Amino acid sequence: MRRELDSLSLFVALATAWAISAPAAAQVCGSALGACLVPHNSPGCDDEACCNLVCGADPLCCDNTWDADCASTADISCIGLCGASVSGDCFVAHFNPACDDTFCCETVCAADSFCCTTHWDTACAFSASLNCAGGGAFACGDPGSGDCYVPHGNPACEDTACCTAICKVDPTCCSATWDLICASLAAQTCIGGCAPICPTNSINEIEACGESLNDPCYFPSPVPSLQTLPCEAVACGRLVLFTSPALQPDIDVWKITLTDSDNDGLTGIRISLASAFNGFACLVPATGCPALGTALAHVNSSLCLDVLGQLACVPPGNYYLVVAPGDWPNVSLSSIECGADNAYTLRALCTENGCGAACDANAGSCFEFHKTVGCNDIACCQATCAQSPSCCLVQWDFDCVDLAIALCAPPPPNDVCATATVVQEGVTAFTTIGAKSEGPAVPAACIEGGGNAAVHDVWFKYRPAKDSVVKFTTCGQVLTFDSGIVIYRGPCNALFFQACDDNASGACLPPTASSVNVNVDCGVDYFIRIGGGYGNGVLTISFVTGGPACPMPCPADLNGDGMVGSPDLGILLGAWGGTGPANLDGTGTVGSADLGILLGAWGPCP
Repeated sequence: MRRELDSLSLFVALATAWAISAPAAAQVCGSALGACLVPHNSPGCDDEACCNLVCGADPLCCDNTWDADCASTADISCIGLCGASVSGDCFVAHFNPACDDTFCCETVCAADSFCCTTHWDTACAFSASLNCAGGGAFACGDPGSGDCYVPHGNPACEDTACCTAICKVDPTCCSATWDLICASLAAQTCIGGCAPICPTNSINEIEACGESLNDPCYFPSPVPSLQTLPCEAVACGRLVLFTSPALQPDIDVWKITLTDSDNDGLTGIRISLASAFNGFACLVPATGCPALGTALAHVNSSLCLDVLGQLACVPPGNYYLVVAPGDWPNVSLSSIECGADNAYTLRALCTENGCGAACDANAGSCFEFHKTVGCNDIACCQATCAQSPSCCLVQWDFDCVDLAIALCAPPPPNDVCATATVVQEGVTAFTTIGAKSEGPAVPAACIEGGGNAAVHDVWFKYRPAKDSVVKFTTCGQVLTFDSGIVIYRGPCNALFFQACDDNASGACLPPTASSVNVNVDCGVDYFIRIGGGYGNGVLTISFVTGGPACPMPCPADLNGDGMVGSPDLGILLGAWGGTGPANLDGTGTVGSADLGILLGAWGPCP
C-alpha cells in the first residue's frame, strides 16, 4: 500500500541532499528503464527529475537498487509525476501538474498536456471525472475485472496467476487501479512465458540441464561442488525436477560470506530473486544442514519480476543461499523439465545499514522519518519500540515518528491559546512537534483538503497596527506537514471565528500550505491557530491593503516609555507655543489645554 500524503515531510531533506549528491544520480537518472513508482533491481528510474530527487535523499537508490523504499519515497515526494500520491487527487483541482492515478493522469494529459506540464486545474479534474471513473472492488481472477494487458480503472485483472505475480511487486495494482504500469509489467511478464535477464558479468551456474552437482544437504549430490556468490553479484542458474527414476527436485546451493565492516557484531542481507518457475530463495548457516523453514531470510519469486526480500540482520560468517522450486519453506514436486523455462537470477544485497544497535546516539532523529531502525534518543527509542517493535526491527517509519512524538516530545511553548506567541508582520518559524490538540472545533470548511487545524495545533497572537486586510499564510519552502490555519478574534476565553483555510488552492506552494486574507481592526487582538500534524513551517503575516496607523493609546506619553511623567512635561514645555506631538488637544498650538491633558493622564499608561 502506498503511503499517505502526509509524507511531504521529506521535502526539505530531499532538496538539501539532492544539492549534495546530484553528480552521482546524474550517472543513471534519465537513462534508467524501471518505473519510479515500482521497485526493481537496477539503480535509478525512468523519470529524470523524480530520480534525481529521490537519489538526493538516498544515494543507494542510484548506486544499488531501486527498492521498495525508493519507490515509496518517490510516491510521497515527486510532485508532478503521474501516479505519485503526492501529486494529488485526479478528481480535485490542485496547483501542481499531474495526479495520483497513473492511467487516469496519462489519459487526461494525452488530451490536454497542460494538465501534466503546468496545472491540474478544474478542467483537468472534470476531464478525469468523465474518463477515469473506475468501479468496484475486484480480486485477482474475478470475471469482469479487466484484461491484464490493458489499463483499466479498477484494481486486479482476470488472469489469476499473472495478476497475483504483478501485485506482489506493485500492491497498488490490486488495491487502487490496474494502471499503465501494471499492464506493462503484465505484458513483459505473463505473455508467452518469461525468462529472467542475466546481466553482463553475471555468474553462471556450472551444471548442465539434468545434472545436480551443488546440493550438499536437501537432495544431496554425490560429490557436492559449490560455487561462491559474492555480495552484489548476480547468479544465473536453472532448476530441473527429475522425473526418472524418482521425483528428485534440483536444489541449487550457493556459498556466501558476510563480513562485519563496522564491528558491531551484525551485518545485513536482502535476497533478490526472479524465476520463470514458482520458486524461492533463502539464507541458512553453512554449518550442518539447517531445515529450510528455519531460514534467516527468504523471498518467494513472482514470475520473472525481481522480488526483493526484507532486510535480515545476521552475525558475520559463512552461509548458504538456497534456491528451490515451490513457496518457502515447501519444496515443490511439480515437473520442471529440460528445455522448459526454468531459469532464475539470484542476488544478495549486503549492507551494514540498519543492523547496529537500534537505540543509539548515532541513529536518526526520533522525530524524523529514516530508513534505518531505531533513533538517537535512547530512552525515547526504547519506549517507542516497547509499544511498536517494528520500529527497532524493520524501519523508523512515519508511524514510529508519531508514536515517539506522542511519548517523548515536550509541547512547544505556544501549544495553547493562553501562551500564544506574539507576532507582527513578517516571517515567524514554528514547530508543531509535541503539540497537543486544544481549542474549539473548527468548521468543516477548514478541513477540505484532509488536514485539520484542530489537530496538534499551535497559537499566535497578533494586534494589527492599522485597519487593514492582512494575509496569514504557511506558504513557503519550509513546511513538512499538511497545515490548516484558523483566525479568531480574542480573547482566548471567548474566541470568535473569523476565517480559515486548509489547502491554499493554487495560491502558493507547497500545495499543503494554507493562506487566508482577513479584514482586521486596529488595536484588536487576533489569534492564529495552525495545526494539521507534526512538523515544521513558517507563518508569514503581511498587509494586503490598509488605512492610517492606529491612534496612540496613550497620547500624553510623549517619549514612549509607557509612563506620563516629568520627561513628557519637559517635552511639552519645550514645545510651548509651537506644534507637534505635544499638541494634545488638536488645536494646532501647544498651550495650557495641552498641559491640563498631560497632568490629567499622569502615571502609567493604560
